[in-house]
Amino acid sequence: MNTPDRSVEYAEKLLDSAYIQSQNASTHREWMHVIKLFGKASMFEHSGVMLANFREKRESIEKSFVQWIETKYAGLHGVSDLRRPVLLSKVNDFIRKGNSKIALLLMDGMSFEDFYSIQRESVSAPFTYDVEASFSFFPTVTSVARQCVFSGKLPKELNDPFSMGNEEEEWREYWRNHGYKDFL
Repeated sequence: MNTPDRSVEYAEKLLDSAYIQSQNASTHREWMHVIKLFGKASMFEHSGVMLANFREKRESIEKSFVQWIETKYAGLHGVSDLRRPVLLSKVNDFIRKGNSKIALLLMDGMSFEDFYSIQRESVSAPFTYDVEASFSFFPTVTSVARQCVFSGKLPKELNDPFSMGNEEEEWREYWRNHGYKDFL
């Protein structure tokens, strides 16, 4: 069991690692690692563990991320990754090429901090997590993001990006177009 002092020490190491790594992160994988570290540190901070210079380090991490997004985001559509779909529009491709059955849990607006809070409370759950994330699109609007996941399309390819009325048909169409029979 962690004592309060050990929790502070652990959380500060997470925050410091996120801060240091954010200063040199140059790939999507490095940023995913940074945000996972920062999400865990944030969970501690917002559950009452006071971390030294939390606000300043958070602002620095965010500033570094914005700079990275400004220079690298446009090229993400051409990036492949065997561990995770880089963009939301590649989620179905990732699922389709996998070798095992998986469950897709699409959580809108959930930060890593929120996820780690839930995970911490469900340590005795009869399942495990394989935690990954994908980059969304701008604007990061729920209807656009969800349609990109379900259809496998980029936002500019969507017929009605600000509606969620076509999601089921988009999902079915994606799978039919990749050789699967309609399931209803």
